[in-house]
Amino acid sequence: MFLSKIKAKLAGYFEEKAPEPDPDRFSDLYPKCLDGNMLHMIGSDYRYYPCCFTRVGFGKKEFDERFGDKLDQIDIRLNSREEIVNSPLWHELIESFESKPMKTCYEFCEKKFKPNSQFDGRNGYRVVGAKKSSGSF
Repeated sequence: MFLSKIKAKLAGYFEEKAPEPDPDRFSDLYPKCLDGNMLHMIGSDYRYYPCCFTRVGFGKKEFDERFGDKLDQIDIRLNSREEIVNSPLWHELIESFESKPMKTCYEFCEKKFKPNSQFDGRNGYRVVGAKKSSGSF
């Protein structure tokens, strides 16, 4: 019963894609969190994040420092997905892509990478289908 309640609660977060800004409008970035190339995530703290990179390492620290006083706006226990993607925090995040992006956004969504690229963990981004390096971690 508990699991069915959780599944019911989370279903709305993944089924319907709310209308979001066009990532091509930004000069230096191609935010994959806006076009579906990067999945949004729900953290263990019940918050809905634009991507997993905002929850690890320097991305987590930077996101928390920038938005720490507004984190209740992305808490799935308090808000629907529609409320989250229309919240002041989410709009501030999107506007920051143009004015003052987080370093994490430059690291993983810089425009020099193609929108169809993917992260392989070893070599950063590579174009899908490109030959992988034989390097190891």
